[in-house]
Amino acid sequence: MTPFQALYFFVSLATFALAWLAGSHPERRSVVAIMMAFVASVLVQEIGTERLRWAVMLVDLALLVFMVHQALVHDRWWLLVATAAAVLNMMAHVTMFLDPDITLRVNIATRWAFGFTMMIALAMGALERRWAGEPAVFGAWLRSRSHAAA
Repeated sequence: MTPFQALYFFVSLATFALAWLAGSHPERRSVVAIMMAFVASVLVQEIGTERLRWAVMLVDLALLVFMVHQALVHDRWWLLVATAAAVLNMMAHVTMFLDPDITLRVNIATRWAFGFTMMIALAMGALERRWAGEPAVFGAWLRSRSHAAA
């Protein structure tokens, strides 16, 4: 594992935990969708040609559609940033069609950079919610569970 892969992995885990614990429904839904996309991408990464990973492209397209829907439904600035990163991620796939000199390694590194941007946006969105004093869904759930048990 390269240092960038390790950084991406740990930033993703920290972001998922932060967004799940401090975020609201849009943040939590995004955590689930991004984690599902991560797992699906790993499972289908070998499907496709030597240059084009068709299945990964379809997974990224599904994530893009989800992010666009979230950005249109919820009033969160970070969703706009994450959606823009997802659009750029899809553009990285498209460039593989347009420029035969781009290697798969360069394409993957580019898509990781956009994924990293998505993680940072999600983390900042969850932190902003916390700093604004809005209650987290997780805290409300814990309170409801403690009242139900009493």
